[in-house]
Amino acid sequence: MLDKARILTYGYDAYVVRKGVAGSNGLGDHASDLLRDLTADRTSCNAPSRPLIFVAHSLGGLVCKLAIIQSRNNSDLVLCDIFRSAKGIIFMGTPHRGSWIAYWAKMIVSALALGKSMNVKLLDILRKDNQLLEFIQSEFASMIRGPQRDGSLEVKCFFEELPLCVLGKVVSKKSATFEGHDSISVHANHRDMVRFASAEENGFKRFLGELKKLLLKICKSNQQTRSDRS
Repeated sequence: MLDKARILTYGYDAYVVRKGVAGSNGLGDHASDLLRDLTADRTSCNAPSRPLIFVAHSLGGLVCKLAIIQSRNNSDLVLCDIFRSAKGIIFMGTPHRGSWIAYWAKMIVSALALGKSMNVKLLDILRKDNQLLEFIQSEFASMIRGPQRDGSLEVKCFFEELPLCVLGKVVSKKSATFEGHDSISVHANHRDMVRFASAEENGFKRFLGELKKLLLKICKSNQQTRSDRS
């Protein structure tokens, strides 16, 4: 199953402090970049309707959610293909409801950034009272329940079991999970929960199991579509 999948990785500038010039993009900018870059890649490969499964860690999950929302609400029909093609999303320690650490991190960053360039937009979004964060959560929850999706977007949420040294748990189980959707633990801290040491780790086996279930569902759906057309 996995040998037929096309795997892409996506990175963005999430650095808050830089010795040179820090990026000024906010969450919305990163989401828009992801939407347009992914659409361009799929168009260049002549695969605009290929089913999509997203795997996102931490803040990347918020970027991913907002990109799908932007796709759904877009007047450009080409950009809408991302929303229509999204079949599954696996969140790894994503702070859907923010993180307590944002308050302390901003103070620490301000102290460390003397003489350096700083961009705190990405820290502000993690505040539990941030309006954009609340909007994304509300819109995404409504979207995966709505009639347009018909339950076709599967959501899996992994949360960290262990605290980071001194800091504690960066993202709580409550913030990392969605009510009514599968929540799975990984016996690791926020940083290491996506750094599996081997294929024998229970966390990796759980992740792979969920990924294979999503792929199987896509295969069955494609077979049913072909059967309906014949």
